[in-house]
Amino acid sequence: MLFELGFLIVIIGMLLLFLATVIGSAKKSAQGGAVLLIGPIPIIFGSDKRWAMAMMIIALAIIVIWLVTVILG
Repeated sequence: MLFELGFLIVIIGMLLLFLATVIGSAKKSAQGGAVLLIGPIPIIFGSDKRWAMAMMIIALAIIVIWLVTVILG
């Protein structure tokens, strides 16, 4: 169960990277963000407020998924 979930998340991440590269190749400016999780503490990077907010939502979703798998697993 967890292996399949992890594999699915990796595949979705690779597809998102591919789509971002294809779609972003027409634009000249680059924007984005990242989430670095050190234990339960998220560190958020973003090029502007919109990206930082999106990364906060993603960090929250990752933490919730982790908590659900720990509690139910």
